[in-house]
Amino acid sequence: MNCISGRSDSKSFSGFAAGSTIVALIDPSHDRLTTDNACILLIDHQIGPLWELEFAEPRRRVVELATAARRLQLPTIITAIGLEMLGPIIPELTAANEEAPHLVRSDVNAWEDLAVRRAVEATGRTKLIIAGSAAHVGVALCAKSAVDAGYDVYAPIDASAQFSHAASAWLARAGVIITTVSLVTAELETLHARRRGRGSMSHEYLTQRARRSSSR
Repeated sequence: MNCISGRSDSKSFSGFAAGSTIVALIDPSHDRLTTDNACILLIDHQIGPLWELEFAEPRRRVVELATAARRLQLPTIITAIGLEMLGPIIPELTAANEEAPHLVRSDVNAWEDLAVRRAVEATGRTKLIIAGSAAHVGVALCAKSAVDAGYDVYAPIDASAQFSHAASAWLARAGVIITTVSLVTAELETLHARRRGRGSMSHEYLTQRARRSSSR
């Protein structure tokens, strides 16, 4: 897959103009995401930062990601900071993946928190999918640190709030793969289905779902 693009409107996520095109570039030689090599880290999807109506779409998308992770038995870590000020994790995310551990930390960069880092390392996975409530801070800092630590990092921009072209460009330069929830889940679920002998049908279904999601 060399280049996949999708249309987006102003409601898709904060920071992009209406009608902008989101492009996910993936080196065709890369090892694909599978349910055996990937895990998910969700950073600060808390009530305070995501209270405004403009963040409804990232809230929906991160729940979609967490739901897929539970269905595919993908290790998922949820972390939060400053509960007294920012409040708890949004309830729909907790409900979507009740088995995911919730780790409270004090470091802005989640990778610098020993408990978070050890939780990721304990999964034994080499590919890390990261989304958060502050893409230009929480996601960017953690993603860069994880890349430096040797992980292949994917950032589904529609599951993160406060994303901007500047943040996207910075992450791409750092070696992070910019993608979307639909692309991530389609890749994971298609390969998972093929292993169970249902590849063709599932690929067609997931492609249609990705198209519906991008047209919302």
